[in-house]
Amino acid sequence: MFKKKSEIVMEYKHNKFLDDLLSFQQDGDLSISGPVSWDKKNLFEIETKLTIKALEIAERIKNTDEPIWYFLIGSPGNGKSHLVGKFFNYLNADDWEVKNKKFEGDPNEYVVKIGLKEEKHSRVWLLQDASSVKSTFDKQADEGSDLADFLQEAYEKKVSIVVCANRGIIEKINEVFSPKCSDEKWFKVIRFLIKNNPIRPKELDFKDQTKFEIKKDELDISSLFDDEVDSKTVALQILEKATEHSSWEVCELCKAQKTCPFKANKDSLTQNSEGGFLLELMRNAELYSGQVIVFREFLALVSLILAGNKIDYHTSPCSWVHEMNEEENYFAFLLKRYYMVLFSFNDSLGLGTDYGSVEKDLETLRLLIEDLERKGGYPNGNILKSFVKEENFPAKNVGVDRLLGARGSLRIQDPFFTGLESGFLTQWSLEYVHNELDSDGENTMTLERQVFKEMNALLDWVDNNIQDERVRYSSLIQRWTSSFTTRLGAVKTKNTHFVEELSEFNKVICAAKRQINSKNQNDHYLIRDTEKDLNEVLNGFSRASQNDAANTYQVSENLLITGDRVSMYGQLHIHNSISPPYLSLPCFFGKRAEVAQVHLGGLLFCWLLLVKEKGLIPMSIEPKVLEAILQAQAKEVARSDYSRAGDGIAFKLFDPIGLDKATLVPSNQYITIKE
Repeated sequence: MFKKKSEIVMEYKHNKFLDDLLSFQQDGDLSISGPVSWDKKNLFEIETKLTIKALEIAERIKNTDEPIWYFLIGSPGNGKSHLVGKFFNYLNADDWEVKNKKFEGDPNEYVVKIGLKEEKHSRVWLLQDASSVKSTFDKQADEGSDLADFLQEAYEKKVSIVVCANRGIIEKINEVFSPKCSDEKWFKVIRFLIKNNPIRPKELDFKDQTKFEIKKDELDISSLFDDEVDSKTVALQILEKATEHSSWEVCELCKAQKTCPFKANKDSLTQNSEGGFLLELMRNAELYSGQVIVFREFLALVSLILAGNKIDYHTSPCSWVHEMNEEENYFAFLLKRYYMVLFSFNDSLGLGTDYGSVEKDLETLRLLIEDLERKGGYPNGNILKSFVKEENFPAKNVGVDRLLGARGSLRIQDPFFTGLESGFLTQWSLEYVHNELDSDGENTMTLERQVFKEMNALLDWVDNNIQDERVRYSSLIQRWTSSFTTRLGAVKTKNTHFVEELSEFNKVICAAKRQINSKNQNDHYLIRDTEKDLNEVLNGFSRASQNDAANTYQVSENLLITGDRVSMYGQLHIHNSISPPYLSLPCFFGKRAEVAQVHLGGLLFCWLLLVKEKGLIPMSIEPKVLEAILQAQAKEVARSDYSRAGDGIAFKLFDPIGLDKATLVPSNQYITIKE
């Protein structure tokens, strides 16, 4: 007969999937895609709009004689080289082959050339990194010149090309080669690439009237959190791949299954509420920083959450879990829980970030351990004893500092940065947290139940057995454990810093994006109301009196423009665009035809929303944050030469302490000053 699961003697198991996950961290074998890894199986191979498009273009290249030039433009790490690998694997098959003689021996060759086996010449060239140079041994080598030569040669030989390029290299070619190559037809491709019109393809003619098509995709404006295939974002597809049951099945019979933080993270993130909120937090990180999270960062973060930091291990994640489990170092496990990774990675012990304070707290914990051993009576001192060993301290270097560092865009959402209500703090305190844990599923919170139960027992022991240091010990235990319970409560109840404000910001950005292709009435009203609120709040920072607000526009701290309805001309408008995660706000003060842009990021939007909804005074906003948009707005007004209002405007100056000083009235020949 089979034994019941509870009767099976558990042994430690090794999950190789966790070892594979480590290869996506900052120095892992798969952190950077290239020819070396193109033929390797990818753990997170998923279908996206761009992979579908890449295969469609590759199919067209195979079946047409007209050249296609396809450019993938973006920042490092956002999947350009991986997409070229898709082209390579699709084209280098059947009756097609690589034409590079040395490719097998040197997979990092500058250009990979592919063509039909029956033909000597190649039909398509793949340039997977235009930021590299053709010859690494040439001291005079220049990546811009090499790319220009590549395009010139491809133009002359009429071949299809697929090029990965950072935006900077395209701008460099435009700047350096513009004077001497501006009339060359191939150079017109560069002009097309730098124009702010990312979608529409363009056709140009060769000298013999052969047409070729230019396409581009700008990956640095594509978010992993809103590019959907079959109603699933790219980020969600990756997370589902990483938490598939088949990859974790071996863990079900492991002796450490109930305390392993990585299995607990996997179990938590397969719940729709917590997995969904993790992706929401990452999207909020984009909105806060105004910069998309690229594939490389996202994969490194998923790896960190589900396999820990490889710097901490002598061998593997599983071996580390087994070792810590034997030592009963459950706090080391808690520090690997995903809510601590997101908000407290640079606070690697959960004791704060001030080195001096942390050292004092560790000293206090060591004194407590000595009292436990001297007085006896407390059954489990190991939970602290293993934790305070310096060799067990986790590393802080994770390679995604932009997200998890002291001012990282995930770290900044830490609930401790927001005003937490007393009811929440009580609900998720060490004393009452068991009520919340008991209502949760058994598999996801076993580790927390065990640790917090131990800490409550330790508090009782301190109260009953310690006299001189009772307050010191008790305060530290409660403060220390609150760093875990509060962050746990925050992800369970979606109570993180700026969570509501960033959600509103995301709605506006998505509405502006949808308005490009379809006019939706609800989106229109949302954008209109947001414009009204933004201008109302920004106008509230003006020194103009309320009665003169309509006829006054503040250019800088010490300068106002006055004139009939002049404030209307300085209004900001939300531009419908697919730009990165910030709002583009045109300002039409002048008669100039071009649209001037002011960029509004998530941080300032959050503060302006708080001013609007909670009545915060301007001084509540960090000056440099507010000044950025006011100066940008004033600069765009100045670019107009104040032409909208003609001669009907005047400039009012203030002295440094805010008193009226003088009024300047522009005329056709000079400026008069009225005292």
